[in-house]
Amino acid sequence: MARMMRGGKKCTCNLGYMIVAWVLIALGIWALATAFIAQFNAAAPMATLLGWYFGGVVLVGIAKMLKWKGHGMCPVHGCK
Repeated sequence: MARMMRGGKKCTCNLGYMIVAWVLIALGIWALATAFIAQFNAAAPMATLLGWYFGGVVLVGIAKMLKWKGHGMCPVHGCK
């Protein structure tokens, strides 16, 4: 667990959730970029493109929820 201090308060973030969130955000952005590039290159049918877009949005959404869970009520980083 991180030992950061701000105003005498200790960080209580869950590093495991944060690392998984970062990986999922990277994969989601990669999926969205792949769909965007394939759309303009006409490299894939529309159903495949919609799958890439949907998958990218879902991955980014799950990553955002994991990020919130990782921060939780951390007095240094979390929701105040």
